[in-house]
Amino acid sequence: MRFINRVQLENELFLYQRSDVADSRRWYCSYKLNDHKRVYEKLGVCTQAEAKKKARQKLLDAENILRDYGEDAVFGTHTVKHAHSWFVKHGRQY
Repeated sequence: MRFINRVQLENELFLYQRSDVADSRRWYCSYKLNDHKRVYEKLGVCTQAEAKKKARQKLLDAENILRDYGEDAVFGTHTVKHAHSWFVKHGRQY
């Protein structure tokens, strides 16, 4: 997978396209919060207008999670939301 057509939407918010697909897997966004690692998220939309809107929403959600849970909210490239969904999905076996 290779990212092409990087577009800067805001300060640390970027929009990317994948070079190898032309469907809803094409659009990704990346953002950086308070000196943490850069987070890449698949957007799951087909048009650039939808991708811009959803990328801004993802950044807003991440800022809210960081504000609510503090500096412990980000684990590498994963947020508390990702960790919670993993434990909901796989936690029954432990």
